[in-house]
Amino acid sequence: MRELDFDAGNSGLKWRLIESGRVLARGSIGYGPTSGKWNIPTEGVDRALVSSVASKEVNDTLREVLKNIANVFWAKTAPSYGRLVNAYTDYATLGVDRWLALVAAYNKYPEDLCVVDCGTAVTVDYVDRFGVHKGGYIAPGAALMLNALNVSTAALKGSYGVDSEIAPGGSTRECIERGVFSMQKAFVLSVTRKFAESRVVCTGGGVSALLGDDRAYVYIEELVLDGLRIVGNGVPVN
Repeated sequence: MRELDFDAGNSGLKWRLIESGRVLARGSIGYGPTSGKWNIPTEGVDRALVSSVASKEVNDTLREVLKNIANVFWAKTAPSYGRLVNAYTDYATLGVDRWLALVAAYNKYPEDLCVVDCGTAVTVDYVDRFGVHKGGYIAPGAALMLNALNVSTAALKGSYGVDSEIAPGGSTRECIERGVFSMQKAFVLSVTRKFAESRVVCTGGGVSALLGDDRAYVYIEELVLDGLRIVGNGVPVN
């Protein structure tokens, strides 16, 4: 059976094509007028799984792309999945991407965890060894911070190495970039240290620059998509 998995985030979409558990192709698409046509291989696909925190416009475009696929599963946040229990009183307000990342991380490592996702926003969630989600933190990502200061993100380097100390900038742009990066690094290190004995599981870009050698971590590039497959296929969680 051929399956398409989608992770539609705030600023872009990731997809992968899977057959019999093997990834045949993968890709990513940015949103906006310059993104062009969505060239996604839907021919011969039996099923699609979707995680989306994107806009209605993006979701409508995705539905059009998937219109010829009979079986389409749109993931939703749940109060629990297996042993994993959502901390939110209004469980549906936890972003489905965060929920699926927790599902995937806890399925792989059923122990005390900090799950870090560096995307449009930087999120950190805690779950204990019993599967109880303890809540988390959300902070703006680098692009949001730079946009707030009217700084173009087009040439953003995204990384200044993994040194604990970040050299002062030699221009206004460098000062802003390094200030933003320093804030993000301090945020992630601070909140992950609150649960010092927890395993840190990360996804998203820029993780190595934020944590570096200051905190051991496991990086899983497609953590949300992995959680989507678990939930979409009803796989029991440890």
